[in-house]
Order: sequence, then C-alpha cells, then structure tokens
Amino acid sequence: MGVAQLPGIIARLRAAGAAPGHPVAIIERATLPEQRILRGTLADITALAAAQQVEPPALLIVGDVAAFTATDTGASLTEPAATAGVPA
Repeated sequence: MGVAQLPGIIARLRAAGAAPGHPVAIIERATLPEQRILRGTLADITALAAAQQVEPPALLIVGDVAAFTATDTGASLTEPAATAGVPA
C-alpha cells in the first residue's frame, strides 16, 4: 500500500459503498521485529495513521479480519472497541 495514497484508497472504498464503520488495519513493517499494527475503521484510519506517523512499508487490511486480535504477534498501537461476535 502506498502510505501517501491512503486517503484516496479510503475515499474510493467509501464511494463504492463501504460503511464508515467497516474495520481496517494497517500493518507497518510486517514480519519484522519492529512490526506495528494500527486498527480502526474507514472513518478514522487516515487520521490514526497520520497521528501515529505510519511509514512504508505498510499493508492495508480491509474487512472483518482486520478486527481480529487472537493471532497478533506484534505490538498494537491501538485496539478497537469490543465488537460483538469478534474474538478479542
């Protein structure tokens, strides 16, 4: 994912009908010791990424799987609020 392209990617998803509360995650430096995971929604991920100064390389994960925390191996920057039906 182009970190600089995040606002445009989110705008296109919203324009295609994705709900603002749709879960997303950004995994920065995936598989490396300094991996960071940032979770949010389509409505807030751009602001969260800017506040946390996310830098490339980073992956954007979109969908319900982005809310899962059971298999995290890296430190999370933020955790989502409890979501019914999603394991924490």
